[in-house]
Amino acid sequence: WRQRPLPADMRSYAVSDTMYLLDIYDKIRLELIKYSTDINDISVENVLDASKNVCLIRFDKEPFRPSSYTKLITSKRGKKMNTALTDGQDAVLKALYDWRDNIAREEDESLQYVCGNTGLVRI
Repeated sequence: WRQRPLPADMRSYAVSDTMYLLDIYDKIRLELIKYSTDINDISVENVLDASKNVCLIRFDKEPFRPSSYTKLITSKRGKKMNTALTDGQDAVLKALYDWRDNIAREEDESLQYVCGNTGLVRI
């Protein structure tokens, strides 16, 4: 889905995947009307307003901490690892960690999409 322009088969899939949305909207709207009361107004308008409020919540990327790369070798899924790096290996891991963060921010991608933690350590 990151590929642009989308190939014809992917466009067809997207069209077929969304063609049911109007029917789903109607079913949900009727369900909301059915269960809405004077005390608990769950009209389509209220649900859309609540959804808009969720959308307004700002996502802030985690700030970059240059020394955080050391966590890549000190723990793995909560377990302590006994990996000691030479000064040269430590410098390379730090440079890779910085590179990954810069690329992820420039491309607006996740760190793991650019290069996973295991990949960084293996390099």
